[in-house]
Amino acid sequence: MQPHNHLLDIEAFLSVIEPVAKQKFAAIKLKHDQIFGRAIASLRKQHQLRQSDIIGVSERQVRRIEQGEGTKVETLNLFAQAHKMELNDYLNAVAGLIDNTSVDLL
Repeated sequence: MQPHNHLLDIEAFLSVIEPVAKQKFAAIKLKHDQIFGRAIASLRKQHQLRQSDIIGVSERQVRRIEQGEGTKVETLNLFAQAHKMELNDYLNAVAGLIDNTSVDLL
């Protein structure tokens, strides 16, 4: 069982009862999704894959994800398969790009 993130729950609760908190929470989520998407695109390019190489995901959906639209674990698994990686390894590689200041994700 995964640990529960109480901070997220508090932020979600505040977003319901306080409009300013809701806007702040949405802005944080958007920025996170954009950084995550850019890292996904960067890893794809490092592996010399085209958007069309992600089997089971349309090029349009790949573009959306890379531009910061959220995605599901099932879709991330398809990305991992296209990179010939296990999902955990793929996510670690994406996280490494986010942490690596030499990659311009912002």
